[in-house]
Amino acid sequence: MAPRPKAFKIRSLRGPQKYGVAGRSLQELLRKGGKLLQVLPEPAAPGDIGEPQRARL
Repeated sequence: MAPRPKAFKIRSLRGPQKYGVAGRSLQELLRKGGKLLQVLPEPAAPGDIGEPQRARL
């Protein structure tokens, strides 16, 4: 039996709007949230949760 989808609220960066997204996995949530907010997905490592990479000088 597949796990039940879990609901999350995501927020737009440039406004107070909130959107509801449900998914069974992190990858599904990222895909649906990116599609909803019209964001192009960045390739990520399997264990990367989404913390931005910091540049070293």
